[in-house]
Amino acid sequence: MTNELNFTGTLKGTDQFGNEYYEDLQAISGRHRFIVYADQRSGMWDPSTVPAEWHGWLHHTVDETPVELPPKAPKFQAPHLINEGSKYGSEPLYSPPGFLLNDKQLPEPTYSSWTPSK
Repeated sequence: MTNELNFTGTLKGTDQFGNEYYEDLQAISGRHRFIVYADQRSGMWDPSTVPAEWHGWLHHTVDETPVELPPKAPKFQAPHLINEGSKYGSEPLYSPPGFLLNDKQLPEPTYSSWTPSK
């Protein structure tokens, strides 16, 4: 199958963010599994949109796709969230206090430095 971006391979599945996962067994070993990001068609893509179960398949941690063998998520596991801040530095991107692009200043230290006696 050839998609609109001229990649060849078999579509193995699509995740909740619209990313498509392909496998091309004719390609070089280790490079035969790849992703077409949902935003890639517009020239933008974000790796934080790859859920853990697909990440494992892409990196050969597991042989079965989440479609073939759905993972059993623990009850306490939160749903996968994409890093919205990676898109042009929007607000949800975390940056620690004192970072050059963060307006928040570092808090005053709660300690004083030790000076040895002479």
